[in-house]
Amino acid sequence: MALYWLDAMVFISPSRQGYYDFDLAPSFWMMLEDRSADGVLASTTRVCGELARRRDAVGAWAEARKESRLFIEPNETVQDAFKKVADYVIGNYKHHRGAEFLGDADPWLIAHAIVDRGKVVTHEIPNSLMAQQVKIPNVCKAFNIECIILFEMFRELNIVLEFKG
Repeated sequence: MALYWLDAMVFISPSRQGYYDFDLAPSFWMMLEDRSADGVLASTTRVCGELARRRDAVGAWAEARKESRLFIEPNETVQDAFKKVADYVIGNYKHHRGAEFLGDADPWLIAHAIVDRGKVVTHEIPNSLMAQQVKIPNVCKAFNIECIILFEMFRELNIVLEFKG
């Protein structure tokens, strides 16, 4: 399946910060669709749900693609991997922090990457376990899943976005 599993912030940050707004950089959004159609990158349906709840341009874009190959429904194997992620988080973090993390899409994203031996693409940076806030890179590390940022994925896939003026 996918080699790269995209966190919600990979969709949100480019639009929020303006550097890949839909009107300025349609090639970014088309690249996501094209590479997901090729099976190179994906996200979980849980991320699609998070995005759709935003009620903004990114949410509308995601909602329109919820049936595409970009957003993958967790199968039974991914659900089993999710249980392992949940056990790890429950065993290593305070209850309220673990519950917060397990209540959103992040553990599902990691579970997909575990099953597919993929990489997680996120803007999060690891923190000390002493901080007690559950971060994607920390959980990925516990499962030997590589965690990279969006621009690293671009370089690994030789993606060059063209801007026309």
